[in-house]
Amino acid sequence: MIPAVSLIAASVVAVIAIAVARPSHHLNTTGGGHLTAGPVQVDTSLTPPGWAAVDFGDAQLSVPGSWTVVLGQSFCDAAVRSGGAVELGSPISQGSPPPCTHAQHASWATIEPFNPTRATPGRAGYVNGIRVYRIAAGSDMGYVVPSLRVKIELFGPDATRVIGTLTHSPRQVVLSNGPVAAPSTWRYVAFDGLSVQVPPADHVFPKTGSTYPIFTCSLLGTTALINQVFRDTDATKTGPLLCPYVPESAAIVFGQARTGVQIHARVDSAVTQDGFSDLLACITVHGFKVCPYASPELDILAVKVSGNSLLHPLLVLIGLSGSGLDAGRVLYSMRLDVHADVAAS
Repeated sequence: MIPAVSLIAASVVAVIAIAVARPSHHLNTTGGGHLTAGPVQVDTSLTPPGWAAVDFGDAQLSVPGSWTVVLGQSFCDAAVRSGGAVELGSPISQGSPPPCTHAQHASWATIEPFNPTRATPGRAGYVNGIRVYRIAAGSDMGYVVPSLRVKIELFGPDATRVIGTLTHSPRQVVLSNGPVAAPSTWRYVAFDGLSVQVPPADHVFPKTGSTYPIFTCSLLGTTALINQVFRDTDATKTGPLLCPYVPESAAIVFGQARTGVQIHARVDSAVTQDGFSDLLACITVHGFKVCPYASPELDILAVKVSGNSLLHPLLVLIGLSGSGLDAGRVLYSMRLDVHADVAAS
């Protein structure tokens, strides 16, 4: 049982992923190939056709779309069933993964948090301009990536192709590159003193008093929010909702651009129920204090918005995919509510 990541607050997001075939870039241990200083970018061209870009924290890998996505579970059976699996987050049982002797012809990858203050012994090099350290691990390939705060292990015949897709995540792009302007065709949606811009195609639902306007037992939840905007008044209190863990393919979980928007009127109750934790460094957006949550580490950007005449802090959820450009446009469009609410379409 895992808490459903219920996207409740009002968040905004929209990004289109472009998948273009490109040869894998292998580990360069000569010290060359590193990036010069400049904006952080998601290299969307590294995702081959039929693969899905899987983001976790500041890192992104692409895997075959048929691979199963698992969260801290044993992935051996999943890898056998679908030919591959990608495990996100720290495993429930620490230590080396099980041998998976019955999965000899399958491939899989694990991505878990890594504290960059720890020592990083190992052979240094670059993958797609990102500095990595090759480490000894109970896998075919093991890497520590301090700048992206992750440890990656890869198994099976697809290991080399998967590590060749390593790039920055949309979340890192949004939080690292600074303000970007939304197109003039985007419309404003106002709620509880906050106004944000969303793509014109997004469906805006009437305000709801339920903490969970639409409940889904999907792995992450954002696939139910494509091109949709929710504004939650939190008039109806509910407890944490649990649903059975149902493994889904990478194509289902990560294969669609997400442009959902949710704004939650009471940040504290939403954070408690949905398991968001640990605030990262805050930024200022048009007079608002905007503080991202470190958890959840994937699929959405959750931020606490306060100040600038708001009566109380709000929780804003922004879906992440593609280059991160549209997610940044949503984040930096936040303004005081000077526009009338958009009627539900």
